[in-house]
Order: sequence, then structure tokens, then C-alpha cells
Amino acid sequence: MLLLPICESAMRIRKFVRTFSEFEYGLVSHALCASIKKIIREFDILVAQIEYLYMEEKLSLQTMVYLLQPSKATLRILEKTCLRLVEKSVDCTGGMMIDELHQIMLEQGDKKAREIHWQLIKDASKPFMTMLSDWIYRGTLDDLCHEFLVHEDLSVTKEALQEDFNA
Repeated sequence: MLLLPICESAMRIRKFVRTFSEFEYGLVSHALCASIKKIIREFDILVAQIEYLYMEEKLSLQTMVYLLQPSKATLRILEKTCLRLVEKSVDCTGGMMIDELHQIMLEQGDKKAREIHWQLIKDASKPFMTMLSDWIYRGTLDDLCHEFLVHEDLSVTKEALQEDFNA
């Protein structure tokens, strides 16, 4: 049946979003989860419309299958992405998460899947690009979750540069 796989995909995606929205996963993960939530919100609206049709007794099985068909593909794409990121979750934060999303996008043969992944990459990259911009143009490093490619060593002082150039 069409309905159970769609529900399972939606549940797995929501679990991913709940888990990776936690503080320790970082800003890139939060931005990715926000992007996924936008896509899931469209699915929720569709479910509400289907429920309205059911309440008005205008919903047939054929209509429901027809309305859910486009969402099935989108949810399956998101589910596969979430499952792959969960596999890599131990060391997949910040730039590595963006890199993994890009790798997943390159593996896609479907135009719709590439578009979804491109949107996820754009949204997830915003906090990383902000950190990069601040580091390049202002010399500041605001990385509470340690997901940026440069890490600050507070033990090194300006005076250490006179003795060791690499400091």
C-alpha cells in the first residue's frame, strides 16, 4: 500500500530533525533541520487538505493516492539523505556535513532529487559561510559548537609570534 511507506518515511525524517536539532550537533545541522522542516511543512499542509476532503466525504482512495504520489518521492529522497547522515553522525558536523550533502547530491540521477539536495546545501551552508566571512573579514571566530575548519587556541599570545613564527 502507498500510505504506510509514506508514513514511515515521514516518521524517520521527523526523528532525524528532532535529534539533529539539539545543541551539540551545531549550527549547520540546525540550518539543515530547518530546511527539512520547510519541506515537511508542505507535506503537513497536504495531509490537512486530505483530512478536510475526508471530513467533507469527498475523498476516495484514488484521490488520496493521486494527491500523495508527488510527496512519496520527496519524502523518500529526504529519508535516504537523513539515514545517510545518521550513519556519518559521529564526525559529520559543520563543513563535513555540507560536504556529505554535496556528495549525496552528486550521486543523484533524478532532477527533483538534485534540486531538493541543492536547496538543503544552500540552507545548511548559511551559518558556515557566516563563520567563514567573519573569520576572513573581521578576524573573529564565533564557533560555539567547534564545527568550523579553524579552531582558536587561547594559549597562544601575540608575544609568542616573536619567538615562534608558526604560533
